[in-house]
Amino acid sequence: MGPVVVDSNIVIAAVVHVPYTLSARKLVGQWTADDIDLVAPLLWEYEIVSALRKFIYVGHMKLDDAFEAMAQVFSMNVTTISQTIEGYKLALQWADRLGNFTAYDAQYLALTEQLEADFWTADRRLAHLAQQAGASWVHWLGERG
Repeated sequence: MGPVVVDSNIVIAAVVHVPYTLSARKLVGQWTADDIDLVAPLLWEYEIVSALRKFIYVGHMKLDDAFEAMAQVFSMNVTTISQTIEGYKLALQWADRLGNFTAYDAQYLALTEQLEADFWTADRRLAHLAQQAGASWVHWLGERG
């Protein structure tokens, strides 16, 4: 099996308690057991830090807890991939197809399409929109039950 493109929300959920933490941990654990390479667009690193900052801001964790969570996330060895101009064009096309104002989510879809991989996200709306746009390789964490 080839690599899996993983949304930052799944990896964060594997180390920070949220409603879908158990599902995220099971999925990440399965990928680890199956020796599947996890990849993400370069944006993923910034999203990890931003998500941890949000948890600090709302009082869900302290700064030291965020440092520990960050260490756990980065120990998962998710390979971040910098895009080419063609990849960025593809991301703009995906953002347009989804009707999104920004192209953040589209970065994941563009990379996944280029790698001919599967993409997993905890974002139900993103998964639904992408699937409606023909991306059968997009999976929502909630599919796993």
